[in-house]
Amino acid sequence: MEANRNQQEALSALNDIKEMMEKTSRFKHISGWSIIIVGIYATIAAALAYLYLLPHPAICCFPEVTDTFAINTPHRTQLIVWLAVALAALAFTTVCLMSLFRARKHQPDFSITPSIRRALINFIVPMVAGGILCTSLILQGHYGLTSSIMLIFYGLALINCHHLTTSNIAILGYAELILGLVDCFMVNHDFLCWFLGFGIFHILFGIYFVVRNNKG
Repeated sequence: MEANRNQQEALSALNDIKEMMEKTSRFKHISGWSIIIVGIYATIAAALAYLYLLPHPAICCFPEVTDTFAINTPHRTQLIVWLAVALAALAFTTVCLMSLFRARKHQPDFSITPSIRRALINFIVPMVAGGILCTSLILQGHYGLTSSIMLIFYGLALINCHHLTTSNIAILGYAELILGLVDCFMVNHDFLCWFLGFGIFHILFGIYFVVRNNKG
């Protein structure tokens, strides 16, 4: 009888340790609604850039000429770069703040752990590398593969940190990566792929994430 009780206590202690390690090794409080909001941000930014980069706004009604964007002045180039930087910063801040709020709501004693720092580093490093590469290409007037590079590096960033957050985020990462690779071979459809990847994919995945995980 005593042996059985000691065995149960040992199993209970092991379960407690396992649960504690799971909490400290993964950040599972990502807000699904923040992912949807990021998709809305990207959709709005895409609409603004689309209208601004067309040589003549009136031709928006004619799909056959919508691929002819005018990124042909230093002012337009700088505007696109700053728009991309602002969108990335706003999206990152939104996800971090909403996820932090959710984490503290469900775990009042929540604190930033080393695993969370590693997850952020794993995400930020590919994003910064991709951002620098895209900025360099834009400043040199090479626009053809910038959307592909953005999607590919963003997908790699999500895949690179999913083992330290929630595994579901890898679904979005692989989707972005595949779309970026497909975009490499699609001539004159880079803007459409960018819109799909950062706008529609985020909204659809955010809805899936909220429904599947019941997380707001």
